[in-house]
Amino acid sequence: MVFDIRLKENFKIFLSGPSGCGKTTFIMNLVSRLQEFTKYPPSQIIYFYTEWQERFREMNQSYGITFMEDGDNLMENVRELSGSAFIIFDDMINSKNLKTVAQLYTVHGRHMNLSLAFISQRLFHNNEYFRQISQNSDYFCVFKNPRNSMEIRNLAMQITPKSLELLDIFNYATKKPYSYLFINLTQEAVPQLRYMNELFVHDCSVRVFVVTTCK
Repeated sequence: MVFDIRLKENFKIFLSGPSGCGKTTFIMNLVSRLQEFTKYPPSQIIYFYTEWQERFREMNQSYGITFMEDGDNLMENVRELSGSAFIIFDDMINSKNLKTVAQLYTVHGRHMNLSLAFISQRLFHNNEYFRQISQNSDYFCVFKNPRNSMEIRNLAMQITPKSLELLDIFNYATKKPYSYLFINLTQEAVPQLRYMNELFVHDCSVRVFVVTTCK
């Protein structure tokens, strides 16, 4: 049986994991294959950062990503975009623009024809706007984090409160270094395809997880 796992129109992703776990690699894999992994591929890619990294130069040359520093004109820069866009917010948990990012996730993103990705080292943070971003995300990509198992337990209490089955699935899916669990939280999600990884390893196939295989 063939399933359509492409990301929905104006998708919103939340990526969480420790430094060096593979979050940027995941984003670059997604960017390089946007045409096949999204139902409506964005026409441009914008990357907001807090600190410049030399690898950004190569990412710009390889994928045509436009890099913008987090600053006072973030919303103005977004409003000036023409056409659909995929906007990536990297490590902006302490940004003064977090409220603006939350507004894009909750209201403005869809109306402005935007797809969004928020990259963070934390799954949870005691901040109203951070919670809004998390709660309005269509997809979660959670990376292996040996030092903070409590966060995935808290996430399991939200997503699968009766059985905490997400814990078993996550532990099974993230046995390997740099591994992750991709969680589809959309209303349209097929139950058999709610939990996945290895999205970019094989052509036309991904690895999926159901409870019976993760004990």
